[in-house]
Amino acid sequence: MTDQEKEERLKKRREVYKVKNSSRDLTRKQKRCAHERDRYASMQPDQKRARIEKSGANRALRCNSAGNESIALENPAYVAEDLTSVSPSIMVTRQRKPVTAGERHALRIRQNNKFMEKRRTSNSGTSTEDVSMIEGDTNH
Repeated sequence: MTDQEKEERLKKRREVYKVKNSSRDLTRKQKRCAHERDRYASMQPDQKRARIEKSGANRALRCNSAGNESIALENPAYVAEDLTSVSPSIMVTRQRKPVTAGERHALRIRQNNKFMEKRRTSNSGTSTEDVSMIEGDTNH
């Protein structure tokens, strides 16, 4: 195959590629984005402002709420303010305080120890009964 034949073949391939890509239909996502752009362009300024504020409020709400996979713990060192002396108009919403890794680890250990201690104390009476029942069964 000569160089000239190779060039002709490549030229035909390029033309087919151009035709193929130029006639490609828009995907669903592209159509949806185009529709959203048109809809946003036809909005009034106050509608646009309200939409922007709504998205900001939703973002703030997502930041303040824990997700399904979250292992967030409350910080025990956080001291809640006495809100009875504050007027209701100045009420402050309580936000999550960050817990350092060391505190989180200490809290988990403490909670696990409490849980295990609770299990030991609640099961101690039944475990002795179980042992006596087993000993009684072996004597028969």
